[in-house]
Amino acid sequence: MKRYGYGYGCTINKSSGGGGSQIYPVNSATLNGTSQYYSAGNKYNLSNQNFGFAGWFRFNNTATSQFLFGKYQASTNDQSYYFYWSNVLGAFIFDTSTTGTGVTKGYSHSFTPTDGVWYHIAVVREANTYKLYIDTVLVHSEAMTDNLFTSSASFEWGGISSSSLFAQVNLFAVNNVVGDSYTQSDLSAMYSGDDVANCYTSLPQALKDKFTAYNRLGNFNGNAGEETDDQSGNGNNLTSIGSPTYTDQGLQVEC
Repeated sequence: MKRYGYGYGCTINKSSGGGGSQIYPVNSATLNGTSQYYSAGNKYNLSNQNFGFAGWFRFNNTATSQFLFGKYQASTNDQSYYFYWSNVLGAFIFDTSTTGTGVTKGYSHSFTPTDGVWYHIAVVREANTYKLYIDTVLVHSEAMTDNLFTSSASFEWGGISSSSLFAQVNLFAVNNVVGDSYTQSDLSAMYSGDDVANCYTSLPQALKDKFTAYNRLGNFNGNAGEETDDQSGNGNNLTSIGSPTYTDQGLQVEC
């Protein structure tokens, strides 16, 4: 299992003096895979714009497909995009629709995550190129010229509720940008190491200025109660559905 060299349940001061960064254990969002998810409401239509979606994910049941985020309403032909891991294909897939009815194109990358391991995953469109990053490494790139359907469906993290498709995962520090894209340097700034996230306050100001939304979906160092707030200040808070819990599953944060 990937692991930084710090134990759980304690605060680590990484400097030799008194003013260094601190490492805290994280209570991350814990979704049951059947009814729990987070809704942003009718937001994040992408059209043909650059975009980026990123966050920390810990898979807990790769025996079934895991639907991580999307803006998709199947019953009213109001479909735009969704991203999931397919247990049938053994791949991460970003399915898109230009018509609102059915998938027009899917972008697939073969990869099988290990249950119980944290991954930092980013889905990016930059200059008509689709990119998938895992732990800041670019693992897939291909042309993307789609003009995605403008949908009135809710954007959701952790499921596609209209189709009863969910994810049995832990989430932390989910974020997105619409109209711009994440660079590899941006993603490296979010990533302190295996199982260690950099907290929002430690990120470069240029990256903070990019965010459309940054939702922590977890708590540490006594800051419970702010899990669904948009840390970017843009007011794009999330609504928790089904009462997700927040538990320590081995992720840490450096501030």
